[in-house]
Amino acid sequence: MKHSSTHLAACLATLLLIGLCPWEATAQSKEEKGKRTNNELIREKWQHVGLHVISDRYTTDIPETLDDENFGFALTYMKHDRSGLFDRGLDLGIQPFGKRTMSEMLWSELENDSVGADITLRSNLVHAHYLFRTTLFKNQGIQPYAEVFGGCRGSIVTTSYELEGDNKLPGQLGHTSLNFSFGYAVGLRLKLTKRAFLNARVCQLSHLNSGNEIEVIDLDEVSINSQGLLDAGETRKELLAPYSARVGIAFDF
Repeated sequence: MKHSSTHLAACLATLLLIGLCPWEATAQSKEEKGKRTNNELIREKWQHVGLHVISDRYTTDIPETLDDENFGFALTYMKHDRSGLFDRGLDLGIQPFGKRTMSEMLWSELENDSVGADITLRSNLVHAHYLFRTTLFKNQGIQPYAEVFGGCRGSIVTTSYELEGDNKLPGQLGHTSLNFSFGYAVGLRLKLTKRAFLNARVCQLSHLNSGNEIEVIDLDEVSINSQGLLDAGETRKELLAPYSARVGIAFDF
């Protein structure tokens, strides 16, 4: 009888161990999955792309900046390295500040005749800067950062042509005035989701030897000849704004 009780207890213990094995394996699997997820979220190297609304300003007055309708867009691409002090990237921006549409008769070699065309002229502030950024608290929900940058900045005028019958001709670059620029910026990244951030940034721009002066054409004085070539006439000098502000969304990948 005693032998039977011992045998029964051994069988029950064996069944209990067999039943616990799947639970233990499941717990270990969840733990390993959690570790993998954390490692994926906290990587040593990653990249991000940001799309922002920007405004170049002559003053740091925030209400005046918000009341102004002179806004543009900027695209930022950066490579991050958790072990490095600086991250590097490229920032491109365009900010329209003038537009004019005019109707002219242009000579068409295909039609061997003059055809009507709507010609749109656009003046834009543009910049292309190479960035160096250092970020505090890279693993936190709020990430302040500082940047230094350098590149080119200035104005361009583009033309687009729409002919009768909704036919379009390739656009042209009618005027450019670009200078070297550099500066520094401070900003803040606020975590929205695992990969998305709200980004806000202000910067001050500088130039060398009157490099903040660019040549701008008056769109109202522009004329177009029968071949579609732009005659800008005389240009005038304008000072580039020393400040710029932006807000937008950035995605890590």
